[in-house]
Amino acid sequence: MWRQFRVATDPATISIAEKPRLEKTGDKELMPAGEYSVYLVRCRDGSLYTGITKDVSRRIEEHEQGATGAKYLRGKGPLELVFQRPIGNRGLAQRVEHRIKRFSRAEKENVQQLPQRIDSLIEEFATAAAD
Repeated sequence: MWRQFRVATDPATISIAEKPRLEKTGDKELMPAGEYSVYLVRCRDGSLYTGITKDVSRRIEEHEQGATGAKYLRGKGPLELVFQRPIGNRGLAQRVEHRIKRFSRAEKENVQQLPQRIDSLIEEFATAAAD
């Protein structure tokens, strides 16, 4: 069943231009459209997990609670946020996430170089889309 996104102010007083754009998400709620971020968390065993979301702190909390988080992370807490970066739309974020998951552990651990690597991925995807 779909739950409606609630606007803090009276919807009748908001013009169409001011109403938040809504989109469906995996948990079947309507959420305001926004920018996706890619994030890396370190598990208790030292392994790294890569994911995407619009709200990193909420997603990490879900992972730690276990019920709605990734199965891989169940029982591997406490989790430590190692890296996060806004990416843009969902499709681009998914492509970046997929590439990061293919990086070696050493490449993921080097969080100083990771932003430049992600920038080059975004540029690569943009030029591929332009062709």
